[in-house]
Amino acid sequence: MSQDDKDNPLPEIVPERDDFGSRPQRKASSAKKQSHSEPAPAGAMSRVLLSIALILAIASGAACYWLYNLNQAQQAALLASNERIAELEQRLSATGEEMDQSAVALQVKVTELAKKTDELWTQMDKLWASAWRRNQSEIKALDDKVSEQSSQLTKKMAMVSDELTAVGSNVEVFSTQVDIVKEQLELQKKQLTILSSELSSLVKTQVSSSRVNELTQKINKLTNERQELLDRISSLERWRYSTESTVKPVN
Repeated sequence: MSQDDKDNPLPEIVPERDDFGSRPQRKASSAKKQSHSEPAPAGAMSRVLLSIALILAIASGAACYWLYNLNQAQQAALLASNERIAELEQRLSATGEEMDQSAVALQVKVTELAKKTDELWTQMDKLWASAWRRNQSEIKALDDKVSEQSSQLTKKMAMVSDELTAVGSNVEVFSTQVDIVKEQLELQKKQLTILSSELSSLVKTQVSSSRVNELTQKINKLTNERQELLDRISSLERWRYSTESTVKPVN
């Protein structure tokens, strides 16, 4: 057994002469049978498939074009976003540096302001101390003057209160005098009435003229005294009213 026989264990098939002669006939007969039995429209089928393939190709191209444009737009937006982010980062970095510088400058200004404030307070304390020492004599003189004026005012108020008390007492005295004068007037009025009646009776009884003259003189005297008392009462009333309206008691 050769090496080829070992590699190919299957027996070799040798075609016979009949097989060569009958195989084309079989193929021809089978083709005829198929042509007579299945008359399929191959051209219409190929056109449908071609149309579908064309539609799919157009759709695929349109989809690819749309996806390409979308990808380009996204790439542009991404690039713009990256540039914007980079710009913002630069601005933030610059702003942070400026804020740091501003904070340092502000801290320096606050420190300087605190020093100036301390200096101003120190100078103000010195000025207050100097003014206090310089004005001690004037302040003491003013205090003494105020105390003296307060004492004088208290004394004057006491004097005015005493005067008001005295005036009140005088008003009461004058009121009593007015009442007395009124009583005297009433008495004189009665006496005048009596004298008038006596004079009338004397005139009727034709008494001597000396008695009539005497009674007439008494009547005239009483009339004059009565008028004086009335004038005195009027003056006392006016004085009392003026005193009560102008004088107010001090509490």
